[in-house]
Amino acid sequence: MLMNQAHQGYPIGALFVLVTTCAVLAAGIAPLVRLEAGEGLDARTLLISVAVGAGGGLLVGLIVGLLQFRRLWGAALGTSAGLVIGAAAGAMAMVPAGRFATAAAAMTAGSALIIAVALLMRRVET
Repeated sequence: MLMNQAHQGYPIGALFVLVTTCAVLAAGIAPLVRLEAGEGLDARTLLISVAVGAGGGLLVGLIVGLLQFRRLWGAALGTSAGLVIGAAAGAMAMVPAGRFATAAAAMTAGSALIIAVALLMRRVET
C-alpha cells in the first residue's frame, strides 16, 4: 500500500540555480583575476575592498534577516548571504572601468538565466 509522502529536500533545479549564481559571481570577478595575473594588483587594497564589502553585506543581511518571521534562522541566512554577496561586490568594485562592461554583460545574462529557471521551476511545481 503506497501512501503519498511529503516532498523532502530540494528540487534538482535549485542546484542549477545555485551553480548559475556562482558562475555569475565568477564572471563578475574574472576581469579582476586576469588583471592580477597580467599586470599585478595591490593585494592589500583588494583585501580591504573585499573586507569592507563583506562587512557591509553582513550588516545589511543581518538587518533584513531580523525582519523575517523566524528571526534566528533569518538572521543566520541573511548574514551568510550578505557576507558572500558583499565580499563579491567588494571585489567587483576593484574591476577597472575599461573591463567593467564585459563583466556587467556576462552578469546580466546570467542573472536573466537565473530568473528564467526560477520562474520555470515555479510553474512546474504548481
